[in-house]
Amino acid sequence: MKISSNFKKYVLIGLLLFFVLLFVLFYCNSLMEGFQEGAETLDSAIAAADSKNSKKNSEEKLDAPNCFTNGQINNINLNLKAALDTLTKIKSESASK
Repeated sequence: MKISSNFKKYVLIGLLLFFVLLFVLFYCNSLMEGFQEGAETLDSAIAAADSKNSKKNSEEKLDAPNCFTNGQINNINLNLKAALDTLTKIKSESASK
């Protein structure tokens, strides 16, 4: 029984494609494992930094310069109310003219 040369070419091309596909699959699998390990390392680093920061924040009293005390907030509220009253007064005077 004689096998044609075209059939041999197709078999060789098929085998070549099969092995290339296997190589690509194993290579992609190893890449994905590497990415997964990197992501796990990054997650653990972020968790460690978060726990360190939360511990630091709970131990230290933070003095933020842009935080207002209650007295300052009350003064701001009074100033805003006075400004609103002045604007309403001006509006009513201009409407009556």
